[in-house]
Amino acid sequence: MDNKFYKISQTDFDALMKIPGTQSILTHADIVDVHGNPVIEDGEKKVRRKRKEILTCDKMRELFGANYSGLIYFNFDTKRWNKTKYQDDDLQRHNISCVEEVYDWKRELEQEESFKDYELVATVTMAIAGKHFTSWSDVVKKPKYDETGASSVGTIVRRSRKTGKILRVPANWVCLFACSRWPGAMWRGASYGSRDAKYHQAMLDLHCRGK
Repeated sequence: MDNKFYKISQTDFDALMKIPGTQSILTHADIVDVHGNPVIEDGEKKVRRKRKEILTCDKMRELFGANYSGLIYFNFDTKRWNKTKYQDDDLQRHNISCVEEVYDWKRELEQEESFKDYELVATVTMAIAGKHFTSWSDVVKKPKYDETGASSVGTIVRRSRKTGKILRVPANWVCLFACSRWPGAMWRGASYGSRDAKYHQAMLDLHCRGK
């Protein structure tokens, strides 16, 4: 229940933070004293814990600029897709399996050593012109949205666990599908990292290793 809270020791908190999958939950926790007042950590840290920056439509516009209108993405902060239709394809036909997969991918990414300082906030897909599609999981340099495009690319949005801020998104994306129709391709693209190791690795390389 939203009005029910739990108090744990620093030792227990530190132990829980070492368990994969719990970090993203515990980052919501606030440090308070016995009176419920915010605490500034002592010692070398001496940094007030920052609240998370929540992903909004305005933030997505800021991150993606002119490409924003062509995005399909699942926002983990709001727990929903940004659209219900894309190129006449109805999300409801794919919703259950895709939502399961985006959460699978979130869990898998956040267990990666190179992703330990980040939280997955959104998984994103966009249509592009077929001539710009090279090969599955290749990097595409600065792609542009094409509303009649028959290929697609993917990317993700991350949040820093240290600062709570949503991070900039690389200009380059990763190749997803080359197809003439959209039988769920855009929705599947947003969740594909949970099912394809090559795409999963390409996303880690792009966002965590700058490749």
